[in-house]
Amino acid sequence: MSNFIDYLNWRGDLDFEKSPLNLVDLEIFCQVIMIDFDGIIKPGSIKNKQRLRETCQKYVNQKKDVNKIGLLIPSITIDLYLKMGKTSRFKNILVYNYNYTKDEYLKCQFGAITFEVDDTVVVVFQATDDTLVGWEENVNMIFTKGTPAEEMACAYLNNIASKIDSDKKLIVCGHSKGGHLTLYTGLNVSKETFDRVEHFYNFDGQGVWLKDYDEEYLKERCEKITEVIPQTSCIGRLFEHPENYIVVESNQKGLLQHNAFTWEIVGPDFVYLNRRDKISREIEEAFHEAIVHLSYEERVNFCNSLFDFLYGTGYHNLSEFEDGFTSMFKSYMKLTRNQKSQIKIPLTYLIKSKGVLAFMARTQREMKKYNKEVAKVEF
Repeated sequence: MSNFIDYLNWRGDLDFEKSPLNLVDLEIFCQVIMIDFDGIIKPGSIKNKQRLRETCQKYVNQKKDVNKIGLLIPSITIDLYLKMGKTSRFKNILVYNYNYTKDEYLKCQFGAITFEVDDTVVVVFQATDDTLVGWEENVNMIFTKGTPAEEMACAYLNNIASKIDSDKKLIVCGHSKGGHLTLYTGLNVSKETFDRVEHFYNFDGQGVWLKDYDEEYLKERCEKITEVIPQTSCIGRLFEHPENYIVVESNQKGLLQHNAFTWEIVGPDFVYLNRRDKISREIEEAFHEAIVHLSYEERVNFCNSLFDFLYGTGYHNLSEFEDGFTSMFKSYMKLTRNQKSQIKIPLTYLIKSKGVLAFMARTQREMKKYNKEVAKVEF
């Protein structure tokens, strides 16, 4: 199977003049932004620009545990980042304006970095990291528009767009939640900022509620928005989406396709398919059915009860749940009968879906196989 490491081996010697910026490059940026750059990339200013190779050296010098990245983030992400710093293609690009916020009171997790590739500025929004509060904010999207991260993303992009040189191109992208924030900014930033952006790329990220926007307004904005999803996309079909999407081929099945390291690459681009598969469409329909059946109050109650249960374990990061069955059981038993019911109602609609059941079965079968394959990869 080919992945981003292979891409660097094949094309890392080609600078952007010889081979222009492409979707694979953008998704690579989306992956490496998941690394903890606190103390590595200077925060909050477009004046403090650093070469990527310099940040790699600082990371090696300052980080004690380079393998600790989070439960759902591929461990080879750090290998990818450090390898980028040694290639002619990536080592001299500029990185700046690092922003990371985690606030349990505001129910917010937000991250962004700006990359500068010759005459192009790329704003990249971070996906959900290992923090429980980040996942809480994701779930809260089923009943609210304008979450703290969404508002921070708009403010970040407005700021960058107003300060970069007028002759620079501006691209916005993100994977998963970062893709959702890309889509959200594309639909909600000021007209001045929107006009400044060349294109928005949502890589398998959640959607929005399209009913919140006027039809003509939506049509105009979506001309600059493209979504990139694998053939059995699940996360990238949650909520509602513009129909302007392209499908890439993943060499895995089920939920593992959300991991962009499984997306097939040939030369300077992904391998594309004509359409997504039946299971992806069934999952999208099942999710909508589950949400449509819930009133606003039921959605709020579901989110509150679910995270009362999760926070009741005493954990604050997903990686802590790996060996936390006892704590989870105790926390669940402390919930009231009403809270348990509020969690079960939407899950019942999903469980009834044959597509969801088939999707989870595929994921379970492939998980062990994928872990064995990754373990064999040499860098």
